[in-house]
Amino acid sequence: MTTGNSGKRGTLTRRQVIRGLGGAAAVAGLPLVTGSRSASAFQAEEAGYDWSNGSGSVTCTAREVARPRSVDDVIAAVRAAERAGHGIRVVGSGHSFTPLGATDGTIVVLGRLRGVEDIDSEKREATVLAGSKLYHLGKPLLDAGLALENMPDIDRQAIAGAIATGTHGTGETLGSLSTQVIGMRLVIASGEVIEISEREPDLLRAAQVSLGALGVVTHVRLRLLPAYRLHEKTRTASYEECTDTLASRIAENRHFEFFWVSGRDACMKKTLNTTAIEADSETSDTRTLSGERIGPAHEIFPSARNTPFNEIAYSVPAEEGPDCLSELRELMLGKHKAITWPLEYRTVAADDIFLS
Repeated sequence: MTTGNSGKRGTLTRRQVIRGLGGAAAVAGLPLVTGSRSASAFQAEEAGYDWSNGSGSVTCTAREVARPRSVDDVIAAVRAAERAGHGIRVVGSGHSFTPLGATDGTIVVLGRLRGVEDIDSEKREATVLAGSKLYHLGKPLLDAGLALENMPDIDRQAIAGAIATGTHGTGETLGSLSTQVIGMRLVIASGEVIEISEREPDLLRAAQVSLGALGVVTHVRLRLLPAYRLHEKTRTASYEECTDTLASRIAENRHFEFFWVSGRDACMKKTLNTTAIEADSETSDTRTLSGERIGPAHEIFPSARNTPFNEIAYSVPAEEGPDCLSELRELMLGKHKAITWPLEYRTVAADDIFLS
């Protein structure tokens, strides 16, 4: 469950989308990226490919799977699917619990397109390949003195999938991961490659959260912050104590969230704040105390998720969050006692991304 203030949304007409992301991309003023784009370079690695998401809740048998090593390979795969007349879907870690990756056409796995391609320390920007998992980014960015502004509490997702689905962490003043995106490179259905930047704000807002509908993302340009360390504190509290201090906890901390556990009717609270405290060991940059962790941001944000699970998530206006939580609690303590999985409560800043 996520709360946030309502954001003003922009408008994008059907004509703008067609002109910007279809065959008339050049007419719309978008830069086209040249390449060899040899369709003969594509060869499906496996026919009748069985795929499932991470939890196993979504499965499909695709006609074929492609694992491109370059943008040219992506172009070739897209054009081959177009000629064959079947659909194409891209998968990363399969973390989504919805059937976004399922298809009977071609599945494109971007795991070989990973890594940080370019870092501009002065501008605090970096270009990363779309198949990069979030945990691939932390160390290279840290070595350049940079860090992501915010992260979710799971870092197994590929960056393209994470932004396509509006993945977010928590923090009243901090947006989703997609709000950190300032540019993208996509292979669209025609096989052309287009660059989208902040110079095309409507197209960027369409592409920042697209559910994979606009094309195959190959590169993501990110806005970054100077590297920082985080101090995590976790505490247990009664439901009443947690909810009575909810507003102040959200306002007083860079990050605040809690898990309500129905079986105990209690909460596990977590706060994250920047700190100058260093590690107490030369062999590790992370310091662990009782109920506390201190370290580089990319090491402290994620938590271990070793048990497969399915979840649903809803976003409501911040002012309605406490009442919504109260009603869910009543349902789970009464009608749905069999549901014992924790309920997570987070806050995220509003944005104007179209599907966010």
